[in-house]
Amino acid sequence: MTTATLPWTKVHRLKLHGPRNRHASDPLAATPDDAWLQLTAIYAQRVKKETQLGPRVLFPRRFVTKFKPVRSCLAAVLAELERPERPQDLDVLKELVRAYVLEHIRTDSNDPTLLDRWGGWRHARALVDFWAGSKGLAFCLEVLTSPGQFSLEYERSEGFFDCELVAPNDDTWVLYDGVHNVTSPLWWALRVWVSSLPDDAFARELAAARPLLARWKGLGPHVLNIRCRVAFALSRDPSIAEAVKAELMQSALDESPDPLPFLYPALLDANSAVELITRVFGEGTPRRPLWLSFDIVDAYGTDAADILRRMIGHSAKQYERRELAALEFVERAASAKPSAKKAAKTAPKKTAKVTPAKKIAKATPAKKATKTAPKKTAKVTPAKKAAKTAPKKKPPK
Repeated sequence: MTTATLPWTKVHRLKLHGPRNRHASDPLAATPDDAWLQLTAIYAQRVKKETQLGPRVLFPRRFVTKFKPVRSCLAAVLAELERPERPQDLDVLKELVRAYVLEHIRTDSNDPTLLDRWGGWRHARALVDFWAGSKGLAFCLEVLTSPGQFSLEYERSEGFFDCELVAPNDDTWVLYDGVHNVTSPLWWALRVWVSSLPDDAFARELAAARPLLARWKGLGPHVLNIRCRVAFALSRDPSIAEAVKAELMQSALDESPDPLPFLYPALLDANSAVELITRVFGEGTPRRPLWLSFDIVDAYGTDAADILRRMIGHSAKQYERRELAALEFVERAASAKPSAKKAAKTAPKKTAKVTPAKKIAKATPAKKATKTAPKKTAKVTPAKKAAKTAPKKKPPK
């Protein structure tokens, strides 16, 4: 069963992180203007004074820096987010600063369960739709793969929570590594943007980005982080993921690569994914796909079951809930029989066999026959006829 014939519903489709096999009803990326209005709306909802939110006390965030290379970028970003007009002068450093500011003013940023819902990562989609829609795929990849250009220090003072941008150190702000629920949504968002493109537009954008893709060679941790994420986002062309897989199949791996699950829904077919998982993990427990279980189903249809089964049974069910839900969806689809109602609708109607005698009877209904039959007349004998016609005798006078 292909992915197109699975019983997808809107709820199931919204579990995807950018469809590889697009359905007509799947959400599209926003235009750059709409994306910008979404970003300003998110910024407007920031905490502006000390606020009690559940068990937490939130302080307004104040962004400061003495680091000269980012000083003008930070000032520009904070001013632009207050205005409805979309900025036109995008550059990589300024967009890294913008991503940092928007991530750190969110009041729900420490709630990873939100990422199970489509609305839980709308901020990432708005950023990527703004970047890619304004300046194309290659520029967006430049931002997402940029090496760290500043680091962060934090301090609470004077009723504020200060976020200071400082010179790069060992822990820099990058968008291809780090905490999953911070960086992964940006790569999902790029997959959504790519899946929204018509075929000819995708071909043009990919051709323009090819020189950038050629920069990343080898399987070092830094490069592999980028290559696996790029392969996921651009899996409309599975050759990108297959090239990474080919190198992994030939390499001697000391440990399983952390970003490998990005390849699970990006390869040519399910057999290719199973081969990679077997090569890297053997009979052991593979790295989990985290939020990508339904993306594996979207990529491979019911063939995804073999991949999902490899993930299940090795840890507590609370950690397997996404794979279990995706596997149940696939198995139910594979074993489903047409409903009686559907069968009754589509079955041909039975017609009774009509014999010649029945055909004649049907053509001349009994009621009609009695109406049209000639009336019976009494048989008249000669004697009766004579009696009828003889002249009547007159009585005597």
